[in-house]
Amino acid sequence: MEAILHAGHYHDYAAEDIDRIYAAKEALPESRYFVDLNGTDNLAQVFTRFRFTRQECLEMSAKMREVLRYQGFNE
Repeated sequence: MEAILHAGHYHDYAAEDIDRIYAAKEALPESRYFVDLNGTDNLAQVFTRFRFTRQECLEMSAKMREVLRYQGFNE
C-alpha cells in the first residue's frame, strides 16, 4: 500500500525505499520468472521495456487528460 498511497501529493522515493517497498513482489516465483524470461534485473525493467513503453505511456496520459478535461477538470 505504501507504494501507491501518497497522502494527497507525490514525492520521489529513494532507491532504498523502492527496493524495500517492492522486495516481496520481486521475490515471488512468478516475478523472478518474468525477470529471467526477459533478461532484466527487476520487474520495473520488464514493465518499462516490454509492457508499457514510453510512447504508450505518453499516449495514455494524453487520453486521460482529454477525458478529465471533457469531465470538467482543469489541468
